[in-house]
Amino acid sequence: MQIHKPTLKLISLIALATFAIPPSGAATSYMSRAMELYNSGHYGKAKETLIEIVCANPRYWPAHYQLANTYLRLNDKTAAQFEYEWCLKFCRDKKVRRKCEEAIAVLTNNPDLAPSRVALTKAREHLDKELSKIGQDRVNEARQTANQEKSQILAEGEARAKAVRNSIDSRVEQARENSDSWIFTGGIERSGMISRDTYNQIINEANDQAKYFEDEAKRAARNVKTPGQDDTTEGLRSQLAQPAGPSGVKLSPQGTNLYIRNYQTRPSTGKTGSDQEKSAKPEAKESKTGD
Repeated sequence: MQIHKPTLKLISLIALATFAIPPSGAATSYMSRAMELYNSGHYGKAKETLIEIVCANPRYWPAHYQLANTYLRLNDKTAAQFEYEWCLKFCRDKKVRRKCEEAIAVLTNNPDLAPSRVALTKAREHLDKELSKIGQDRVNEARQTANQEKSQILAEGEARAKAVRNSIDSRVEQARENSDSWIFTGGIERSGMISRDTYNQIINEANDQAKYFEDEAKRAARNVKTPGQDDTTEGLRSQLAQPAGPSGVKLSPQGTNLYIRNYQTRPSTGKTGSDQEKSAKPEAKESKTGD
């Protein structure tokens, strides 16, 4: 079902007219990226980034507000209404609250949407599906990266082994030049001859060295691991916090984990809404909770 054009225009005005308050603290880089994706029309990617922010800090209302706007662009009205409601939970800015209430009023009065509040359990099920999709996307990216790394390791091992085997002739020639075998042809001259045992030893040593490079490459390739979808999705889901009580979880601006973004935590301040937004600042040290 589609939102009527006048209604969509009204919601867009509500959504775009207010978000002028820049995010602060550790979520800044993530929020900036989400806004860049949103403004460039990449609403799906913007949604994924915003979901990460609200998972890490459910009380950060600017992310809920922009996520609601993004859901409108994706024509997911149920999720949009839920995010506007979450924004109302934590936002104390009167102008923003009024715009959220106006957006919810438009959505609930829309003929193709029942005029009822979205149940929390239904919304969390919706978010869980989103997290599962993001988790699968990350696993696919990680597997592709791992396969590329394995291929590179094996190729390097094969190249080193090939170089050793190709050096057999030069090793034999060097052995002949250093041979202590002499012949008499009107005078004593170096024969340049080597024994069969010496020749076989050169070949065997080269083959052993080449095999060592190949085996080491295979071992290194086997050690390249990728996470499973369940682990990756659970890593995201574990960042969800209960809506009651202040959250002390913040996105780290420097994520070091390849598959799940790094997080850092700080003691809860007990502040809510815009008060917490003003006091949120990134920790100086890097967290190890996401490693």
